[in-house]
Amino acid sequence: MLNTFLFVHQSQEQQRLLKRYGDMVLLDATYRTTKYALPLFLVVVRTNVGYKPVAEFICENESIIAISEALSLIKKWNDAWNPKYFMTDYCEQEYQALQLVFPHAHKYLCAFHREQAWIRWTRESKNHLSDQDRSELLGLLRSVASAHDRETCEADISKLRDSVLYKTNTAVRNYVEKRWLVIKERWCRGFSPNGFNVSVNTNNGIEAMNNSLKSFYLKISGTKTVSSLVEMIITEFIPEQLLSYAKLNYTYSSEHKVYSGNNSHQLNHLRQPPPRTTRFQQKADTQK
Repeated sequence: MLNTFLFVHQSQEQQRLLKRYGDMVLLDATYRTTKYALPLFLVVVRTNVGYKPVAEFICENESIIAISEALSLIKKWNDAWNPKYFMTDYCEQEYQALQLVFPHAHKYLCAFHREQAWIRWTRESKNHLSDQDRSELLGLLRSVASAHDRETCEADISKLRDSVLYKTNTAVRNYVEKRWLVIKERWCRGFSPNGFNVSVNTNNGIEAMNNSLKSFYLKISGTKTVSSLVEMIITEFIPEQLLSYAKLNYTYSSEHKVYSGNNSHQLNHLRQPPPRTTRFQQKADTQK
């Protein structure tokens, strides 16, 4: 007998944002959020005022089955949702799960996570890279990533392979060839379809959202139980993200210019929004 755990959550307002901005979706995973090391996944869209979570789920493990089950629930709740693009970090389980649930959507590596991975690898002492080596390798990889067409991309790959650093450092060569160039279609701009920039810069928005999430984690640092994490997400983190979206749109709207101090109740309404319908599912099934 095997007990499995799955928690999936989406509010009515998140559902509205997904419907409006759901052509391109980022799947962002966070780890070590509880003492049980359960992965937390945020389903994120790029709105007119930055990146906002439109659904979230916690699963027992980072398996293809667990991730695809959560994604299938979100898809079921949003039956008109037909995403064109997904962006993820470097995780084969995420990629395969997306292939199962959204086979026709294009899948790419998020530029933010890709850049993070490169920087971390070049800083590892075991790879024996000097500061000059690091700068050179990162520059060559970034040129490959940002090439506007396939011909330029292939030319930049040849330039990378012809470099002295590449030819003389086995670790560099193995890392780039076996981990990155084998999936170049998923992170090189030159291989992306017309109308989509695979190199879209998600750095600032995703980093800001993750920093906000970390600040909420500090509040449950003493317990780090699953229930405290779920409560924090539903009652604090998501409302704060949605309030930020509403306030920024209010500020940027033309109506803001004509509101006077007598209309301050408008923002008070945003600070204390009416109860919203929330969709979530908790699972603790018994499988044979």
